[in-house]
Amino acid sequence: MATSNTESYDANQYARLRTILDSLEDGSIRYYLEFQDSPEGHKRFEEIESRLMPIIEWLWGGAGAVSCPPGYSNCNGVCVPYVCPRDPEAAKAAKP
Repeated sequence: MATSNTESYDANQYARLRTILDSLEDGSIRYYLEFQDSPEGHKRFEEIESRLMPIIEWLWGGAGAVSCPPGYSNCNGVCVPYVCPRDPEAAKAAKP
């Protein structure tokens, strides 16, 4: 992960942030996957998304909804460092 001034960051804070983010990612996926094929899974997805999107918007300064910095792609309102994967359901609906 690149920073604008890589020599001035606190390695302990970086490690703690990385640990927090790893837990958030794994916990969110586990929480959703417990009931993924049921109405509860749909509800959990919406709950997770509604709680995380304000954080994402705050971190990116609202950029995810409009435009992303160089090197990032807008993937359904969030900035990611890769090309947005195609939605399989949208691809099915677009086929004749």
